[in-house]
Amino acid sequence: MDAARAFLEMHRRDGNQLFSRIVTGDGSWVHHLTPETKRQSMVWKKPEESALKKAKVAISAGKVMAIVFWIVFDFYLLKKMDQRTCIKFYVKNEIKCADAFRMLTVAYGEATLDRSNVYRWYKMFSEGREDVNDEERAGRPSTSTTDERINEVEKMILANHRITVREVAEDLSISIGSCHSIFINDLGMRRVGARFVPELLNCDQKQHRMNIANEMLDSVRNDPNLLQRVITGDEAWVYGYDVETKAQSSQWKLPHELRPKKARQVRSNVKVLLTVFFDCRGVVHHEFLPQGRTVNKEYYLQVMRNLREAIRQKRPDLWKNKN
Repeated sequence: MDAARAFLEMHRRDGNQLFSRIVTGDGSWVHHLTPETKRQSMVWKKPEESALKKAKVAISAGKVMAIVFWIVFDFYLLKKMDQRTCIKFYVKNEIKCADAFRMLTVAYGEATLDRSNVYRWYKMFSEGREDVNDEERAGRPSTSTTDERINEVEKMILANHRITVREVAEDLSISIGSCHSIFINDLGMRRVGARFVPELLNCDQKQHRMNIANEMLDSVRNDPNLLQRVITGDEAWVYGYDVETKAQSSQWKLPHELRPKKARQVRSNVKVLLTVFFDCRGVVHHEFLPQGRTVNKEYYLQVMRNLREAIRQKRPDLWKNKN
């Protein structure tokens, strides 16, 4: 709070010139592979088209720290209205236009309006104008939504479903509003995100899984107790510290209560591979990957030997019947 007050006092004293002397920076972890967000993977589709699927990808463990410094403020970002207000002030104080232009050049440097604009606004304020904003321009009939233009937009979308409205508008030299209207109203397009799935399968893999599923269904129909003798397993990375998702950190609040705040955290680099085997009665066997051990054929053979021993001890009925 004290630092904020001190900064405000400096800004009141020096104005916007204070920002031109400030260089700030930040550091961030840059991962070797960062999966696309749901928003980045959004594509254009028509209502009759099927939803796009995308394999779920995890962020890579390899990363490097990037530190960036930049100038907080650039005089090129000054709005034109600021200079127009200054010109209006010069007119009220009967300062000549040439002197006004020279004073603007000293104050704004290369961001100063060109001479013709300064003289034009000086004349309009001298004639009694008060508003510093541009006047609304008279509209004209739209020439962007012709059949030929709609076909061009559709071809560009079919060539790249991730193209943005702004890119299409710039390529065809039409306004963003007209281009957006063609997307939504004329072509019936809407932008949707890809549905994440564990894996993307080809036709042969899908058929193979379907055959296995049908065999399992037939086996269950012939033997209703089959699933009681099935032991399956899975493996996953367990992190030393895993941050809560947005849904997990949500909480109930009354309308008059302030919204809770939470510091942004990142997942820890410390992780270990957990392998778990279970059946309908619970966990049969689990083990962690030893530090420095390579996951290969020999490792999985040892895991299966450990699983056989766990079945013999925890499921003696299955072991005795060799089921």
